This record gives sequence, C-alpha cells and structure tokens, in this order.
Amino acid sequence: MSTERPDARPDKDPGCDSLRSSLTAKADVSAVSKMTRDHAPPRTDGPSVVSLNVIEADTALVSGEDALSSPVVRANLHFVLARAFGPPQRWPDSFSSLIELATGQLSDPFQRAGVGMIAALHETDLEAHLRAHTALFVGPFQVPAPPWASFYLDPEQRIGGPCADPIRDVVAQLGLAPAGGWPEPPDHVAYLFELLYVLAFRSAQGEHHPMVTEASVWETFLQPWLPRFLDLLRAAAAERSHFYASVCDLADSFVAARTDAASRGGRSAKREQAGMS
Repeated sequence: MSTERPDARPDKDPGCDSLRSSLTAKADVSAVSKMTRDHAPPRTDGPSVVSLNVIEADTALVSGEDALSSPVVRANLHFVLARAFGPPQRWPDSFSSLIELATGQLSDPFQRAGVGMIAALHETDLEAHLRAHTALFVGPFQVPAPPWASFYLDPEQRIGGPCADPIRDVVAQLGLAPAGGWPEPPDHVAYLFELLYVLAFRSAQGEHHPMVTEASVWETFLQPWLPRFLDLLRAAAAERSHFYASVCDLADSFVAARTDAASRGGRSAKREQAGMS
C-alpha cells in the first residue's frame, strides 16, 4: 500500500517517543467486561476491536461547555465516528438511526453534521461509498488522507511501526486486543475511536481505570495528529464524497469540544492554584 506524503506536513511532529512514554498503565485484565472479552473481529474487512453498540438512554440535549459531559453521549459519539472511519461494509443496517441518536443528543454543530451524514448516506449506494473509502484511505496509489497516527508522527512514516507500539500495548493491557490479530495497524483512526468508545461505555457503567482514561487517550494518541488528518480528508473528500465531508464536520466538532474542555480544565486548575497561594 502506498502512502505518499501529502505536500503539507505538521509544523512540528511530537514523534513516537512521546506516545511511548505517555501511557504506561498496567491494567487488571481480569476486570474486563464480558462485552469486550467475547468479541473478536473478522480479519478481512478492516478495523473493529470490539462489538460496538449505541447506548439507549434518555439524555437531555447538551451543548456548549457540557457537550461531552455525559459518558453515554460520548460513547455514542465515539461509536458513530469509529464506524464512519471504518470500512463501509461494516456499517450497520441501522447506521442512519444510530447517527441520529448519537448526534440528536447534542446541539449544533453536532446535529447539523449528523443531518449531513444521514443525507449523504442515502445519496448514493454502498458501492459508491466503498469506492470513496478506498480512494481516500486505501489507494492503490497515493492515499490522500492516511488514517494512521504513525504517518503523521513517525519521521519515516512507518505505518504500524514504533508509533503503533504504545497503542497496541494499552489495548492489550485493557484486554481489548483482537484474538485473531490486527487487520489494520492499531494506530488506525477507527481503532482509536473504538478505544474511546469502550472507555466511555465503561465510564457509563461506573467502571474507571486508574491510569487509562478517555482524556489521556485523546491527548496522547489522537490530539497530536487528528486535526491534520481531518484537514487532508476534508480537502480530498470535497470532490469525492459528501458523506466523508460531513464526517469531517462531526469530527471537527468533537475536536473543538475536546479542546474547549481541556482549556477550561486548565483554567480551573490555575484558579485553584491561585486561590491556594
């Protein structure tokens, strides 16, 4: 598979060493829920670490600073993004309803992105979506929007190389490694959103790992490169796929909400320190 580098690259690559040193948690795999132990993905049709399900819940409309405050809302949003970035042949038959449920629990711009995804989903048939997915993420020639962290963080762009190792380790420690092996390198964007989904799902059930959290996975494994990936995907999808353009809208909203939450958390910590001094 060729992944010729795009003309533009990030101004500064954090590199693989930061990923390797950021998460060194040792998980108690005996505590892994039955949901994640009992599902192994097929090896033939792309990313899927666990069997994903949207959580049915009565959740009030949330927006602004509270957009990602509910673990149920986060789990559903992560679910939709994981599936959207995965191969279309794995999209569930009820994908439209699941998108509506996940984004309907949020306000603009999440809802508008969801409406766009649903409209584009029915705009064309599965074969057309498969062709768009292949053209954007697979090749066979230049890949306009490589979906692996290592492409952006490894100076030599070794797909599945050193940058993927810490992700592989964390997934294994959490008991989520696919029993049949990885169909794709573990730093694929769809896998990383599946990891966020599982952590949010467990949080909704009251299960919390002492070291591996949604925030740490986001800050370590996605934040350093996801915005650049989305820039490339948006540019490439503009003429190829209304669906993936709308997926970019949804993912951009996720990035903005995550960034805002982190910023507010930093401001709160500074205020607490000032009050203590």
